[in-house]
Amino acid sequence: MKPFNFDSYEGRQTFYQSKEWRTIREFMLSKQPLCIKCHIEGKIEPATEIDHIIPLRRKPELCLDTENLMPLCKSHHSQKTFEEAVRFNKIFKPAKLLWN
Repeated sequence: MKPFNFDSYEGRQTFYQSKEWRTIREFMLSKQPLCIKCHIEGKIEPATEIDHIIPLRRKPELCLDTENLMPLCKSHHSQKTFEEAVRFNKIFKPAKLLWN
């Protein structure tokens, strides 16, 4: 596998378009087609995303390790991504206020 630059948005997008990622993603979704977080909450929801439990920028060597991947629905994946951004001081810029 060629090395990917997970520090840049472009590098991560190149990884997510790679044959290696698409193959492991499809494998994971076929193995576990339901969102793990929804299951914990007692709900049944299809998984549409494969999440890196330990983020790519923290442990790039685990990028294709199935032990570091979990299936999530879009909602849970977005929630986890936001929480990680806040935790790791990658806070999103606030939208311009429409009032004042």
